[in-house]
Amino acid sequence: SANQGSEHRYTLGVLNNLAILATEQARFADAEKRFRELLDRESRLMPENSPRVLVIKNNLANVLNKLDRASEAEAICREALPTSRDVCGPDHPDTLNLSETLALAIRGQRRHAEAEKLIREALQERRKVQGSAHPTTLRVMNNLVAILAEQDRHADAEAGYREVLEQRRKVLGEKHPDTLASQFGLANAVHKLNRPQEAEKLYRDVVENGRATIGAEAPWFLTCLSNFAITLVELGRPVEGEPLHQEVLAIRTRIKGAADPDTHS
Repeated sequence: SANQGSEHRYTLGVLNNLAILATEQARFADAEKRFRELLDRESRLMPENSPRVLVIKNNLANVLNKLDRASEAEAICREALPTSRDVCGPDHPDTLNLSETLALAIRGQRRHAEAEKLIREALQERRKVQGSAHPTTLRVMNNLVAILAEQDRHADAEAGYREVLEQRRKVLGEKHPDTLASQFGLANAVHKLNRPQEAEKLYRDVVENGRATIGAEAPWFLTCLSNFAITLVELGRPVEGEPLHQEVLAIRTRIKGAADPDTHS
C-alpha cells in the first residue's frame, strides 16, 4: 500500500504539472479542468487547511481570473486566505500569492480602489520578504501600475512603468517577455499622455523583440500590435499602420471567429 500511495502522489504531481503547463500555454479552460480535478483528489487525501490544497486553490483562482470569471476567483481567495494566514503565516509567499490573486480578482470586477489598497499591501510585504528587485516583487509592482493606468492615472502609471522596466531590464534582460510587457504598459501610458512619437518607438521595440519570444497570438501582444497600428495612423503613416491592422484582424478572426465583438475592436 505504501507503493500505491507513492504512485498516487506521483499521479497527482503529473496532474499538477499538466495544469501548470496548460496555464503557461494560455489553455485556461483545460487548466481549470485539471486544477479542479487535482483539488478534488487532494481534498480527499489532505485536510482543507493543508498548504498543498491552498496552493491549488490559488492556482485555480488565478486561472479563473484569466477566464474573466473574477467573482468566482474572489470567492475562492476569500475562503482560502484566512486559512493560509493562520497555517503558513501572513508573510509566507503562498499567502502573498493568494492576496495578489484576490487583488487581481477585485480589479477584474473594476473595484480599482479596493484592488489598489490590497496590491500595495502585498507589494510592501514582498519588498520586506524578497527584496525590491526580486522578479516576483516586480510582477506585483507591475500589477499595481496597471491598476493605476486603469484609473486613468497615466502620469503615475508612466513613472511606475519606467521604474519596473528599469529593474526588469537589469534582472531579466531587455528581451524577456515580462520586460517587454512593462515596456508595452509604458507605451500605452505615454500614448494616453498625447506623446505619440515616443509611444511609437516603444511599441515598435516591443513588436520587433516580442514576435519570436511571445508570439502574435498572446492577448496583450495582439493589443500591442493594434495600438502600434493606431499610433502609426495617428502620426499620418497609414501605409505602415494598415498591414498591422489587417494582421490583427486575421489573428483575432482565427482565434475568436468573425462574429466575436473583440475581433473588430
